Amino acid sequence: MSRSTLNVIGVIILIIGLSCVALIERNARIADANALEDSEATHMLLHPEDYGSYNRASEEMGGKFGSLLVGLMKWAVSLGHSRPFAVTIAVVSLIAAAGVFAKSNLSAGK
Repeated sequence: MSRSTLNVIGVIILIIGLSCVALIERNARIADANALEDSEATHMLLHPEDYGSYNRASEEMGGKFGSLLVGLMKWAVSLGHSRPFAVTIAVVSLIAAAGVFAKSNLSAGK
């Protein structure tokens, strides 16, 4: 690959990575604001997941795999509202872009 192609790829990685970080940070702020508004009204409500009978019923219907899949889905949804996840995405995109830029500089020397 040419040096300019690698530079473009590096810039694209930075743009996509940092855009994702901005979206995750925005979602985290919105979730925090909603949590503050809803905390007074919902602190006494129980969710279906709080009941052992719900967990047993969902395991009977979907099996162990279904129960694990539901937990995985909830975890994946919660990642979109997490500031540490945003920091991880930022670091990974910066390292990936730096690697592409380093490869571009090494290929320019040849």
